[in-house]
Amino acid sequence: AKVAEIPGVESVALASRVPLQVNANRWDIWIPGRHRPGDHGDMVEVTTVSPSFFKTLGVAIVEGRGFTDDDRPETPRVAVVNETLAHRFWPGESPIGKIFHTRGGDGPAFRIVGVSADHKVLTLSERPTPFLHVARSQRPASYSAIIARTRGDAAALLRDMRRALVALDPNVVFIENQTMEAEVD
Repeated sequence: AKVAEIPGVESVALASRVPLQVNANRWDIWIPGRHRPGDHGDMVEVTTVSPSFFKTLGVAIVEGRGFTDDDRPETPRVAVVNETLAHRFWPGESPIGKIFHTRGGDGPAFRIVGVSADHKVLTLSERPTPFLHVARSQRPASYSAIIARTRGDAAALLRDMRRALVALDPNVVFIENQTMEAEVD
């Protein structure tokens, strides 16, 4: 909220990973009707995101919905899949309302509520990658990347963001902090 108040910040989100950042966060997903009991499932890239993630990155929701403040820890787990994941696992049909599990058929169940446009995950040159987004409110983590869409001098705004966060907690630890231009470089 403090970062969102900084002049020049248009949108801000939290995520467990930033696009184009090295990250080994992958899950085995198990899909009823596709996998049999005892199967490990299919490995997919995953990130945990706040409701404003898609807007902040400029990634369209092409079917269904993104996450909302109504997706809470006590509500059924929800997920947004990208177009590549949707086409791979549910060819010719909508994945909205479909269920998948993690950690095999006995793991937690997630209901798909939306499909996002494909976007780059690991590299600029990658082919479309199956990608899974889960609601941060339902899977809180101690690590979060703050992603901000800005206008103006991104480097100056980055300094303002660091100042705002240190003012809230002088012990905050910055693992990485840079513009997406620097991340791409």
